[in-house]
Amino acid sequence: MNLRSMRSPPLTASPALIRSVLNRFRRLRLSTRVGLLTCLVVASTARSADSATGSITPPRAIHQVAPVFPKGVNPLALPGKAEITCLVDETGAVIQARVRSASQPEFGEAALTAALLWKFQPALKDGRPVSRNVAIPFVFHGDRGTQVEQAIGRVVFVDLPYTPIPAESLERMPEPKRRAWPRYPEDLRGTGAKGSVTLAFVIGHDGFPVNPEVVSATRPDFEVPSLLAVLSLQFPPVLDAEGNPQLVSMLIRFDFNESMLKEQDKESQRRIFAPRPNAPAGSPMAPARRLPRNVSP
Repeated sequence: MNLRSMRSPPLTASPALIRSVLNRFRRLRLSTRVGLLTCLVVASTARSADSATGSITPPRAIHQVAPVFPKGVNPLALPGKAEITCLVDETGAVIQARVRSASQPEFGEAALTAALLWKFQPALKDGRPVSRNVAIPFVFHGDRGTQVEQAIGRVVFVDLPYTPIPAESLERMPEPKRRAWPRYPEDLRGTGAKGSVTLAFVIGHDGFPVNPEVVSATRPDFEVPSLLAVLSLQFPPVLDAEGNPQLVSMLIRFDFNESMLKEQDKESQRRIFAPRPNAPAGSPMAPARRLPRNVSP
């Protein structure tokens, strides 16, 4: 796949642009290299799950614990939501908690673990503490850089030992030996939304892209699918005259339109009906990987 010929119009990376992007890489690393993600808890106080009767004062949260962001969650599933229902006893402790709803099972498990650590001022009936059911809603937001690293399964934001060589200065544009394409967001189905995302990245010594950066995007919805796609590429290591691998900076553009969903739906059907989903690539039973015509890397 010739990246130079498939871009329309061709994208060139000037030394000034490369320096600007690398500076953004450094700033991005400061915000993305975090060891643990937590969620934003929507409710400052849990709401009573029982209808108010008599002179009952509902429980009030006095100590909240944010859930640990679950590992392995697809960034496309964000923001995540979960609601926990539980019984707050006369001492204000949370007991008999369960997951009432969750957009992903992992969010429900993380929210349940956190909710059990909450502490309440107990409900009061006629001035005396009583047990009361409450519902605690959670919304999960994660740092995008760490989300992407978790989804890809490797570290992708790294310190570079030297300034990469612009791909435009090479005799041949690097071509990936493993291709990847972004997925059109399912929540945009039926909207007719279209657009493009331009990314800058660096081909590492091992041929894997690192330090991706969104240079421009017509819609924020397309950014994460593009980041995941570019990080799924693999290039042959780019060697210098002595045979040593070198860092190479590149730009790439992905175009989005709703017709991409047709290919995604076909791929989903192939996965459902394939008798041997783990068959070797190229075998009759292996899911085909057709390249959408409307995506221009």
